[in-house]
Amino acid sequence: MWELVNESGGWFHPVHIHFVDFRVLSRNGRPAAAYEQGGKDVVYLGPKETARVLVHFDRGRGRYMMHCHNLVHEDHDMMTQFEIRDPERTAPDPLSEPSLWLPAGEL
Repeated sequence: MWELVNESGGWFHPVHIHFVDFRVLSRNGRPAAAYEQGGKDVVYLGPKETARVLVHFDRGRGRYMMHCHNLVHEDHDMMTQFEIRDPERTAPDPLSEPSLWLPAGEL
């Protein structure tokens, strides 16, 4: 479960997480409205709002991206990348370590 928080006083943020669907569990401490209970890939966060979402990374470990769908934010590359790792794996992950599968000099 993730908690997405919009601490700004005047901006709304439609938050989009790439390659996953999620369910909105609650908004501002109250159960999600009926229209929010289906699968989503964007959640609207108004000023000072908090949403708890249940995210399932069905594609498994790897890198994912999330960003705000406000055009001003997209135009200024306001996005972030995060990585889901397998906590049981001790060896380097070839999906995250290109040096393990690219010939030297091609990095």
